[in-house]
Amino acid sequence: MHASTPSRNKRRGLIGPQADPDFQTISSPSIRTRVGLAHLVFHIQRGMQRYVGRPISALLLTLWMRNWPGAGWVEKIGLPRQHLDVLLGADVLVRWLDPRSVIQFAMHPPGTRRKPPSWAFLHDGDWDLCRVDLRDDYALKFVRDLSTHRHALHKTERYRELMQRIQEGRPFRSHQEGFVLDTREQVLGWLTIYLGFLDRMAAQGYDEQRAKDYPGIAITRTGTIVKVRRGAHRLAMAQWLGLPRLPMKIHYVHRLWWEQVTAGTRGEAALTRVRQALEQAQPEALPGPLTTQPPLANPDDAWPDSPDQA
Repeated sequence: MHASTPSRNKRRGLIGPQADPDFQTISSPSIRTRVGLAHLVFHIQRGMQRYVGRPISALLLTLWMRNWPGAGWVEKIGLPRQHLDVLLGADVLVRWLDPRSVIQFAMHPPGTRRKPPSWAFLHDGDWDLCRVDLRDDYALKFVRDLSTHRHALHKTERYRELMQRIQEGRPFRSHQEGFVLDTREQVLGWLTIYLGFLDRMAAQGYDEQRAKDYPGIAITRTGTIVKVRRGAHRLAMAQWLGLPRLPMKIHYVHRLWWEQVTAGTRGEAALTRVRQALEQAQPEALPGPLTTQPPLANPDDAWPDSPDQA
């Protein structure tokens, strides 16, 4: 009995460094080594952020806060986000919003070559002018399909797409979550897990303790709120279920908005202005001037009229 235990454990898959525990049921032994490497990279990056990134960010922001020589350069490169959230206050950057009010997703226009660094809080460019209406985006369509075919997941569009990938010899895989969807059972298992996420949210609401981060949002040049990367499925589930509020975190702001709000001030004077302005920011409702997506014919049909239909 005991002799077979190591063999079974060796064949078990390993979930990714930030994967939800539910993915353990479909973790794939065939990519265990790659997933282990993902764990190593994740912990190295976390260590670098803690022992290198934060001290450097703190030093740069100290220059900026005290308006010492180099303060202008620190602002020009974008202000390090990693420590600025401490100065602003964590609660300032987290907004509890009606999920159905957040309908515009901002993205860089096609062909954009130079993008702001991910560590910067101030972002230049036209990313806020090119938008996608989330009521017609893949995440909400996926959630709607799951809910509609909850008793026959093989009828979902995502099932068809994933099975097509298997037939083409390129099954979907995720080293960050620890699975390969290379069989019908794996595909159905993955869909079942996401349906479980939806049902859990319907029964318990949004669980801040279980989530590894907040869905991301950003502030446009005109001071409105748009959705950005991270948390697309969580937002779509909250929209579909009609949750009254969902916490979302501001990842960055447009430089033009920042300059208008701060009006040449730095340090605590600038942060005070920014805190006050962020409290007034409301979700963007309209497409941007660089949006290529056609307008929705019936936008109110995106989600159910009542929770019973979800």
